Amino acid sequence: MTGTGVVQQGLLTESEWIEEPDESLSPSKITEEQFKENLNTLTSEWNGAYFEWQADNNYGEMLYVYTG
Repeated sequence: MTGTGVVQQGLLTESEWIEEPDESLSPSKITEEQFKENLNTLTSEWNGAYFEWQADNNYGEMLYVYTG
């Protein structure tokens, strides 16, 4: 791309190519227990973080994640 304010800062060589992920793959189904374990693992990264489900009149249940 060329244009005003564009500066070339190097050349892309073949060894610098990054393969894009296959976006045609569909996610695999996990159990509720696996979901909770995954969320616990993620929230353990922040001190005082936790999650909870709350009833919602429009959507049934909503997941709230608090990061402390």
